[in-house]
Amino acid sequence: MRKEEIINLFIEKIPENHILNYHVHLCKKHSLSRTVHPFLGMMSEALEYLDNLMPTYANRIVTWLSTLVNKSEYEQNFAVFGEILVLFKVAKVANCVNGQPYIVPEPSSKKDSKNPEFRSNIQGIYYAGEVKTPSLAEYIYNRQSGIQITTHLPDRDIFIDDKIISPNILRIRDNLVNTHNKYKEYIQKPEYKEDYRFLFIVWDDFINEPISALINPYCGLFTKNTFYPESDFNLIDGVFIIRHLHQFRRILRNEEFMYDLVHAFDWPSEQYPVAFVQNPNGRKVPDVFIEKFSAINPNDMLFAEYRPTDWVDWRTGIALIGLSSIPKEYHKRIVEIVRESADTHLDLALPESANFGVLNLDKFVEESMESNGGSVNYEKVMVEFSDAILLAKQAQVRYEQMEKEYQLKQSEEIYKSQLETLKRALGVNDQFLIKPLITSVNINNHSKNLMEEKVIRNTIVGRNEKCPCGSGLKYKRCCLEKDFKGMV
Repeated sequence: MRKEEIINLFIEKIPENHILNYHVHLCKKHSLSRTVHPFLGMMSEALEYLDNLMPTYANRIVTWLSTLVNKSEYEQNFAVFGEILVLFKVAKVANCVNGQPYIVPEPSSKKDSKNPEFRSNIQGIYYAGEVKTPSLAEYIYNRQSGIQITTHLPDRDIFIDDKIISPNILRIRDNLVNTHNKYKEYIQKPEYKEDYRFLFIVWDDFINEPISALINPYCGLFTKNTFYPESDFNLIDGVFIIRHLHQFRRILRNEEFMYDLVHAFDWPSEQYPVAFVQNPNGRKVPDVFIEKFSAINPNDMLFAEYRPTDWVDWRTGIALIGLSSIPKEYHKRIVEIVRESADTHLDLALPESANFGVLNLDKFVEESMESNGGSVNYEKVMVEFSDAILLAKQAQVRYEQMEKEYQLKQSEEIYKSQLETLKRALGVNDQFLIKPLITSVNINNHSKNLMEEKVIRNTIVGRNEKCPCGSGLKYKRCCLEKDFKGMV
């Protein structure tokens, strides 16, 4: 199917109470000018590419999406987007067979068997992949409102007076169990037995959560201390974790992508790379897979969000790892040291942005052992840990100040760029306009100095809607002519 045909299929099948209603409705409303919402256009492009390789795929996906209309099914739409994202990349890196990239959707070992998402080939090596996009909606605004536990901590009572956000570790376990069971059936077919087998998890910006679930030494599912000893998941050779779910949410809300992403179904760039976690109980994965999927080993990354954590205190932006190396009698004291720094808390992060720093308690213990001939002075470790917290907060304050200064200098250029981009994408005409609203807000930079920042907010204002100026008149009877003259 061609892109235009896929767009028409969306218009035909997506009901009015659907998450994509606005994006499809925009196309319906402006059918003469063929104004297409950017997300609908991008998804149709990806589906066109995949449909050429897997006939009927686009029709199946649009039909599937059209059924996900209830509130309880809202998050399942993102599971579909996640599947398209992964298959789009798989198709682009696949070896060609008979003149086109080799990709087989839902390969079956026998009738009515559970199938992985696809089978493909890279440089002559066959592999299968299962795609999981867990529901994270309930976590988006809760994550940064207290203590988020990211591992299977046995002593939660150390957080007596804190709001606790439970870990996502059980979701990762369930994904592994489900995928492992699918591969049990998959390898029954002799032709598939030697294929490499992967799990692709589409997550959002908080990629430390699945990484912690897999490789946190305290209880990670791929470690000897796993909290789920019932299985070592040896039929899964490795897990790719894609940091992308938040990008879908942003474009659905007509917000700019993060990290300079251009297309909703582009694979993440080196700025926020895919993480690959090798299962030590599976087969060693050839480097070609890691290279083709632009992935990195979390242990090789310096960025905090790629490191496993025990818990994150979102009031301070500080995360900890290595709690298991400290005797339990010191755990409450560690929490108190972190809590005392909360008065310098920075509101750095958007609800969808993982901004925090990680302190590794193992390092403090190792340094103490080196300086004390193999023994550990835990009282001194506590003092050094407290000093490190203070230095970390000072660094964050300076970073925040520099960030605000940069935003102030760039605000005018950002405004011009956003306006031109939206005008091209949505097509400014006499039926509807993009009205830029520039407001001034005061921002506390935590040095108690108020500074002014220009914030650009873009909204689509219909001719017959109430004018944003507050007059109570319809836009066409009030500010339309004035705004239009100033924009084109």
